[in-house]
Amino acid sequence: MKDPESNDEYVLNTVMDKVVQDVCGEEGTGVWSNEEAVEQHIPAPTLTTSHFLRLASADRGQRAQAKQTFGGDWPVQKLDIQDRAQFLEDLRVAVYVSCLAAFVQGLNIIESADRNNKWCINYAEVLQIWRAGCIIQADGIEELIRPIMEGYQDVQKNGGSINLLFHQHVAKELKSGMQPLKKVVLKAIEGDHVIPALGATLDYLKYSTSLDLPTQMTEAQLDYFGKHMYDKKGDSDTADPIMGKYHFEWKPA
Repeated sequence: MKDPESNDEYVLNTVMDKVVQDVCGEEGTGVWSNEEAVEQHIPAPTLTTSHFLRLASADRGQRAQAKQTFGGDWPVQKLDIQDRAQFLEDLRVAVYVSCLAAFVQGLNIIESADRNNKWCINYAEVLQIWRAGCIIQADGIEELIRPIMEGYQDVQKNGGSINLLFHQHVAKELKSGMQPLKKVVLKAIEGDHVIPALGATLDYLKYSTSLDLPTQMTEAQLDYFGKHMYDKKGDSDTADPIMGKYHFEWKPA
């Protein structure tokens, strides 16, 4: 829409780049989501980095001072797009995959809190709120995951999880969107565009499905400094995170 009081400039172009509601206490959802993610030990990078961007945007004065110290910033560059229609489709898919990943992460947080607090949440009702909420109206995603939510009791009775990454039709959607997501992230990096949620989603999908993460050094350092123990490659994987069985004397006593 255009603003007649601003020479018919598009309204969006006149809005300053700061979101202060989290700092002012008017919005609590982002804060609660991130607090619960940490408390429940659930990786939720799409949600977390989105909130961090809002926090960074809120303190425009601090950003201005940092920009002055750096002697400038990294202005966005015009993207070199050969096939505009294809790129727009890749962008659509990338945003969809990130939204779906946010649902995966959010549901994992809720399920963990539900189990720990014995709330007995009705997930089908939660899904209905997301279909017709004041902010979230995700009909397509709701239809995709409704069968899982409606059958959550049977899944949990058998000791399973409603983690959407465990369900083939959701995994298929996420996997099919990996290449478009990667293309968009690469283009954005080249042009210095700020896309934290898309980038975080790409990494999340990679490390959530990998059995070869670059965390060996971290585990070894913990054992070195505090005898925190570790497991060895070739050991059987456990259902839940537990302390390792091995300690190595990294230096003479």
